[in-house]
Amino acid sequence: CSSDLNVCGLTVLSRVPAHTIYIQEINMNRRFTKLSLALIALVLGMVIAPSANAQEEGAAGEGPDFSLDFSLDFTTQYVFRGINQEDQGLIFQPGVEFGLNVYEAAGEAKGPSSVDFIVGIWNSVHDGPTGNATPGQGIWYEADVYFGLSATCGKYTADLTYTNYSSPGGGFAGDVDEISVGISYDDSGAWGKEDFALNPSVLVAFEINGFAEGTQEGIYLELGIEPGFELVADKVTLTFPIVLGLSLDDYYEDASGDNETFGYLDLGVVATVPMDFIPAKFGAWEASAGVHVLLLGDSNETINGGDDNEVIATFGIGIGF
Repeated sequence: CSSDLNVCGLTVLSRVPAHTIYIQEINMNRRFTKLSLALIALVLGMVIAPSANAQEEGAAGEGPDFSLDFSLDFTTQYVFRGINQEDQGLIFQPGVEFGLNVYEAAGEAKGPSSVDFIVGIWNSVHDGPTGNATPGQGIWYEADVYFGLSATCGKYTADLTYTNYSSPGGGFAGDVDEISVGISYDDSGAWGKEDFALNPSVLVAFEINGFAEGTQEGIYLELGIEPGFELVADKVTLTFPIVLGLSLDDYYEDASGDNETFGYLDLGVVATVPMDFIPAKFGAWEASAGVHVLLLGDSNETINGGDDNEVIATFGIGIGF
């Protein structure tokens, strides 16, 4: 059986069974199943729809709108999707992201209200064993270069992103290329309080060249919520991110090389404070500090030296223009 999805006035034909999703094994470099094609078609549809709507409704924007965001983060342990990367020494994780608004609807639109092109780089710098503490390696452990499209329609946001993971310092061998599809929902106001929301999200990532764990490319599923509220009005915001990481197909593997579904569960609490004392001409600054408790699946427990849980502290500064 099949089901058709209608999102923002666009009908996307989906051949994914309505009652179940069955993923078959195919060629390692062609792991785009019916589910992946439906999700990618959904996001592309949300992005392409504006051009048709603009022709029909005469929608017109006021020119390009840019954004530039910097992040400067520190963590006591770097764990990527439940996979331990480094737990010793200084771990500094700077990033920069540029956004260009390529479409903005004028008034109410049948399709997306806005579409943005995003490009950025995220890094992890180590002075421990995976960094320059090991002869022949540099401190630049990881560089993630990514670009993609983000479309907003009402309270839904859909993202289509390509990411290249590499290690300029030689901390790990070989690049990993990935295409991911994400959908999030802004449910603020749905619970009787305007300042409270669960912010549910889902992400599916497809390794198309190389792999983060195991022996072959896999498919990763992430389910998340991030409830939060203002602890002090306009001063302190508390959020409680909860992330469940799963393997749909060989993203996590057991000792025999078979798929292991459960990867990790991340339970966090994060406090964010605006740095209003910095003049606005220097951007919008904010500081955050958090604690995360990670519960690991069997394969990630093995990589983590036999520990099935970790407590990680984070601190960061964000700057937006």
